[in-house]
Amino acid sequence: MEEFPEKLVPSEMENFDKLVVEQYSCYVRLELVEFLLKKSTQYYDFTQFFQKYEIKDVEIQNTIIDKMINELKDKGWALGKMFGGTSLVICSSESAMEESVWVSSLDFEKV
Repeated sequence: MEEFPEKLVPSEMENFDKLVVEQYSCYVRLELVEFLLKKSTQYYDFTQFFQKYEIKDVEIQNTIIDKMINELKDKGWALGKMFGGTSLVICSSESAMEESVWVSSLDFEKV
């Protein structure tokens, strides 16, 4: 970041929740890129991310999760949620998803 966001001004304080989502979405994207580049067969745990950045507002958490799901789906990734929707299984295809060990998790849900 070369300079502060234009929206980071006192007159915009009532809209800071939107700025929070934008800012932390950038951070979680970086983590997801690293996760995908490692070709991990595990799942991405948003809970750890939210704890790391002390994001306690559930509405903001859900907004970030939904935003990442939509962006990844638009890129063609096959996705599933589990552990109360806080963890994301990311596979290269639907067939890879079917072969994932996580599909048998009790609360696994394709998204």
